[in-house]
Amino acid sequence: VALDNLRDRRRKDQKLNEFLRVTEENSICRRLQLKDQLVTGMLRLTKYPLLFENLAKYTPETNDKERAAVLRALERSKEILSLVNQAVREAEDCQRLSEILRMIDRSAFDKFDHPTVQEFKNLDITKRTLIFEGPLQWRNVNRPKPVDLHVVLLDDTILLLHRQDERYLLKFMNTNQVNSVLSPIVRVSTILVRNNAVDKNSLYLVNTSQKGAQIYDLVASSPAECKLWCKHISEAAEAYNRKSREGRRPSSPQHSAEEPTVVAETTVPDKAEKQEKTESIQEETSKEAEPTEPFLYGADGRSQEEQQRIKEEPRSSGEAQKSSPEQANRELEPEDEPKAEGSDGTNPAMRLVTCTQCSLIEPNEVHADVRPVLLAEPVLTPIEKLRRKDEVIKEALIEKQTIVAEILNIPREDFEHVADMADVAAEQESIEKEPTELILAAINQTNQLIGMINSALVVTEGDAVLAGKGSGEVAGCSSVACPAPRAHVLGQPAVPVATLQPVCHSLNQQLSQLL
Repeated sequence: VALDNLRDRRRKDQKLNEFLRVTEENSICRRLQLKDQLVTGMLRLTKYPLLFENLAKYTPETNDKERAAVLRALERSKEILSLVNQAVREAEDCQRLSEILRMIDRSAFDKFDHPTVQEFKNLDITKRTLIFEGPLQWRNVNRPKPVDLHVVLLDDTILLLHRQDERYLLKFMNTNQVNSVLSPIVRVSTILVRNNAVDKNSLYLVNTSQKGAQIYDLVASSPAECKLWCKHISEAAEAYNRKSREGRRPSSPQHSAEEPTVVAETTVPDKAEKQEKTESIQEETSKEAEPTEPFLYGADGRSQEEQQRIKEEPRSSGEAQKSSPEQANRELEPEDEPKAEGSDGTNPAMRLVTCTQCSLIEPNEVHADVRPVLLAEPVLTPIEKLRRKDEVIKEALIEKQTIVAEILNIPREDFEHVADMADVAAEQESIEKEPTELILAAINQTNQLIGMINSALVVTEGDAVLAGKGSGEVAGCSSVACPAPRAHVLGQPAVPVATLQPVCHSLNQQLSQLL
């Protein structure tokens, strides 16, 4: 801030500028200007950690006391430097927020009829913390050109300011939809940031406010800047939500610790009443079950003696529980459900259910059957391999012609005709040729040369059979009736020189003209 003010004063006041220039030429200033002298205090702080590091490096380890003091001084100097840097950064951020507040024009925002206007009527950004700021573009599908914005990220809000000369306009953004505008102020607590999968330079800001969801499509200048914005916005939202959660925590946990004791005292008489009710229900069900049970075995397959013994066990346990209330509290809970089942009269017999859990086996005892899988590999003869390679080369030449036709803006179906015309024109030395014609003729002749070489490397089945029998020659006469077979000499794949010479000569001539 001081350097900016000094630069402005020197530009406006010529006398001050001349005085400073003469003074800075003095030998006492050591050829340093005033702007260099202002930061001397900061530079000295940065040199102290380096000094103590060198002292610690050359301090003998045998002198433990002195070495510990030097290391302690090194840690303290780093802490002081960090605090000073933090204070300077906060002061610069505060000054920057004051500048932004002075440059904001919120007249259009205050005149608009929207609930957000009343919510942020007395917004003072100087009381906030500046996290990040920079230029972004707002992209709207209904507008042919994106809108330039200056986005300011604070600890609790995000400002989307329109850039106009040296001022920032705070106004609502119209989306060309009925009753749909985007607010220029968004709370960090209700914001979600997402990357655009189609455009690496853009991101989506989703405002999940209760007043209505809003989506902002913002475009950065590069993918790195877009990732930086996503990182800062996500971290600011997490920090704000974490701070709000910590603020809602109860201050004194003493009340919650006392509540369980009160509940434990009130639950004892409730369990005793429940025990008396269950005993009365058991006596009634036993009286009703004795004269009306016509079968020898109950519903669960047990005899009457076993059922009677099961019925008497809760009675004896109930009598024992009357003498010991604490034991009653422990034993009453697992017996409540089976006693209540017989109270409806549908199944007066008590049931004893035993649940057993299957034991787990060791992992090495698991055996999985893997069926054999057979893979069929194609077996190709050398002739077939050669034929397929020939097809690949032809397809590559066709693709090459297509690419060249697109580059030279020639229709694909007319490429060969135009190339032949360029080839014929290139052979006429008297006519001055364009570089495009020379390139097209050279490409055509190169393709012809590749085609000749490819055709010469074709081997027929007859040649393969002769090569398999060997290269020995059998003597024979020239007469037709001679029974001895004639000798067949297997020729090597080659391109006739008479065919290659015109193409190579023309290609060399065209390349020479291009150079």
